[in-house]
Amino acid sequence: MKMRFVIYWIATGPFCFAIRSAGVLNVIRFEREPVSISALGYSVYLMTILGVAKIFGVTALLTPKPPLLKEWAYARFVLICLGYRHHMLS
Repeated sequence: MKMRFVIYWIATGPFCFAIRSAGVLNVIRFEREPVSISALGYSVYLMTILGVAKIFGVTALLTPKPPLLKEWAYARFVLICLGYRHHMLS
């Protein structure tokens, strides 16, 4: 059980750091972010919404309860990662 806990945090810690950092960059509208979101055909105001959602999702992953909220946060992050992957392949 202890090893499972350690492996969980080794995987979750850097993942949460990366997603939270991306969320903060979206909220503050870092210089390259508006260009990339406009290239996808979305309005720049969507960056704030996505950034706040990422920050809330990371908060949900780092809190101990409720597990259903964590499942939804992980599902949302999988969709984000698939969307980025799809954009990179296009």
